[in-house]
Amino acid sequence: MNMKNKQIITAGLAGLLAFSSSAFAENTTFENFTNAIDFVKSENIMTEKNGNFFPERTVNRAELLKVLYSTKSEYIDLNALAYFIDVPNNAWYTPYIAKAEQEGAVSGYNNGTFLPGKEVNRAEFAKIFTNIMLKNSSQYLNLLNTDRKIKDVTNTDWFAKYSQNIITLLPSDNTSNFYASKPLTRKDLAFVIYNLKNSQNAISEKIHNNQISDNQYNADITNTTQSINSLEQSSESSQVENSEKLTRKIIKFKDNAPIFFNISKFLSNMNIEVLSDAPIVGGAVVNISQEELNSLLLNENIEYIEDDILFHTDFGMGIHIVIPTSVPNPTFTPEPTPVANREPLPWGVDHINVENLWNTTQGENIRVAVIDTGADTEHSDLLVSGGINTIDNSSFDDDNGHGTHVSGTIAATENGEGVIGVAPKVKLFAVKALNKDGTGYVSDIIEGIDWAIDNNIDVINLSIGATEYSQTFHDAIKRASDAGIIIVAAAGNDGKSVNYPAKFSEVIAVSAIDSDDKVPSWSSRGDEIEFASPGVNITSTWYDGDFKTISGTSMASPHVAGIVALILSQNNNATLNDVRNTLQSYAIDIAESGKDETTGYGLIQGE
Repeated sequence: MNMKNKQIITAGLAGLLAFSSSAFAENTTFENFTNAIDFVKSENIMTEKNGNFFPERTVNRAELLKVLYSTKSEYIDLNALAYFIDVPNNAWYTPYIAKAEQEGAVSGYNNGTFLPGKEVNRAEFAKIFTNIMLKNSSQYLNLLNTDRKIKDVTNTDWFAKYSQNIITLLPSDNTSNFYASKPLTRKDLAFVIYNLKNSQNAISEKIHNNQISDNQYNADITNTTQSINSLEQSSESSQVENSEKLTRKIIKFKDNAPIFFNISKFLSNMNIEVLSDAPIVGGAVVNISQEELNSLLLNENIEYIEDDILFHTDFGMGIHIVIPTSVPNPTFTPEPTPVANREPLPWGVDHINVENLWNTTQGENIRVAVIDTGADTEHSDLLVSGGINTIDNSSFDDDNGHGTHVSGTIAATENGEGVIGVAPKVKLFAVKALNKDGTGYVSDIIEGIDWAIDNNIDVINLSIGATEYSQTFHDAIKRASDAGIIIVAAAGNDGKSVNYPAKFSEVIAVSAIDSDDKVPSWSSRGDEIEFASPGVNITSTWYDGDFKTISGTSMASPHVAGIVALILSQNNNATLNDVRNTLQSYAIDIAESGKDETTGYGLIQGE
C-alpha cells in the first residue's frame, strides 16, 4: 500500500471521533441502514457465502473480529474467508482471533474465556472496536489502564471509558444512552463501518482540497504513521512466530473424501504431527501451525476443524465455589434410615429414598462407566470391574480424587464400613480421560465414550463441563445414545447457563440441591435441566483410600446415574425416553409448579 493511502487511513482513524456524530438510534428504521448494508456487502466485509445478510441477526465475537480486520484489510492481510460461517462448524475465525490476541485486543481465548460463538453486546463491541480500530490513537492510549478482559455489563462499569470514547460514532436517540447490554446486530455494525469509511473519505477530501494545512496534517499523522509502521513490523514478526507455534486441533474429514481411509498418511505427507486418529471417527487430533491450518482450510475434503477443547471437573470450573475439605470420618444425614447390619447412608442417598428400589434391585448386571479422573482401584469401598486411560494408555487409577468421589456415590459397596452408593451392585468401570489437575481434552473424552460403546456400557456419568461447543463431541454423544447408552451429566457450577455436555439434548442434565431442597446460587440454570439431586456437602470415597465431603453438580449427577442404573436393572431394554418418563414419574416437584430452569421436573426419587 502506498504511503499516501496509509496516511489517509491513519488520519481517518485518528480523527474518527471528530468527523462522526451518528449512533445506534433505538428507533432507526431499517431503510436508514440500506446504504451501509450495501457497502459492507460489496466490500466483502459482511456477507454470508450465498449473499444473504440477515440484518437483525446478532453478531458473535468471531464475526466481529472478522469485520474489523476486514475493514482494515488495506494494510492487514490475514488470508481468511470473506464471508461468515457458523462458528461451531468451521475454524474460519482462527486467524482473526490469533491476530487480536497478538495485538492484545482480546484476551483469554486460549483458556476458553473468549467464546467465539457468544453474541456481542454494545459494551463488548466498544472495547474490541477501540482496541483494534483505534490502536495507537490518543483515545486508545487513554484506556491502557482499564480492564483488558470482557466481563458481564451488569457486574461492573468496566466499559464506561470505552463507551465515552466511542459514543459519538455509535448511535444515539439524542439522550446519550448507550444501551451497553443490548446485543449488537449486523445492521448496527454495518452502520458503524459505513460511518467509519465516510469519516476516512471526509478527511481524504479535505486533504485533497488543501483545507488542512501541512503543519496540521503532519501533526495529525506523523506519530500514528510511525505507530502503524511499527505495528506492521511487529505483525510480520508475530506472523512468523505464530506460523511456527503449534496448537492442538481436531480435523474432521468428509465421509465421502477420497482420503477418508488414509487420513494419517495424508496428514503425515503434509508434515503435520498426528497425535491420535483413534478417538475421532473420520478424523484426527493434530498439533498444527497456523500456516498448516490455513492450507488445510482450503482443502475441499475437510468437513470442519475445531479446537481440542479442555474440559474440567465441574468444581474446578469458573469460580471455585468449593474447596474439598478432608474429614477424618464421613459425615452423614443426622437421622439416617436405620437398617440392621448396614452402615449409615450418606444424606444424599437417604434423601432420594433409594431404598424403595433396593427392595427389588441394587443394580445387578448393569455396567456403569464414570468418565472422569479415574478411580481408586484399591479403595476398600469400591469394586472396579475395569477401565481405560485414554490420556496415555497407562493406569486408570485416580490421581485427583474427583472420579473416585463420583464413583462412590454411584457404586460404593455395602460392606459395613464407609459409605453406600445409590446402586452398590452395579459393575463399575473407570475411564480416566482427565489428568491429576482435573482437566482433559475432549478428544480423550471422546475416546472414552467410544470405549464405552465397544464395551457394552449401559450408563455413562459425565461430571465434567465446558462452555464451548464441540461438533466432534456432540457426534460422539449421539453415537453413544444411538447405541442405547443412557448419559447423565452435571449441569455446571458457574450459576449461569448449562454447560456441555449436559446441554446436549441426548444427555440428562442434573442440577444440585442442599438438604433443605434449595438450589445453591452456583448451580447452573436453563431449560436443559431435567432433574435436581443432592449436591451440597456430599460425602463419598476419595483417592488413597480416603473419604471426603465436597459440593458441586458433579456430586448431584451420580445420584441420578445410580437411579438410572436401578431402573435399567429392572428393564434393560428401556430406551432414553422410557428412562426419562420413569424418572419424571419418580420426581418430586420442589420449586415452581411444573418443569423449571433450576430443578427441572424436580428432586429425583427412588420411586
